[in-house]
Amino acid sequence: ITFTHATEPEGLSLPASRYTIGVAPTGATHPVATFGVPVAAGRRAWAVAAGSLSGKGDPFQLLIVDATDRDWTVTPLSPQ
Repeated sequence: ITFTHATEPEGLSLPASRYTIGVAPTGATHPVATFGVPVAAGRRAWAVAAGSLSGKGDPFQLLIVDATDRDWTVTPLSPQ
């Protein structure tokens, strides 16, 4: 989903499954990294791309923030 096509504040409901999510810089037509993201029924989550693509600094990853419960959790995912 491009930034300009983000969902409404209440989010988007997806069936439980494993999804491949690609991360691309603005203006690019191909992702620089893809991630296998498991989606469980009844969960409320969102993702943040973080880290360096150049190999310097923190490794590039997708941080899955699960906001279903009062105490949010963060799960880092490495690119495929």
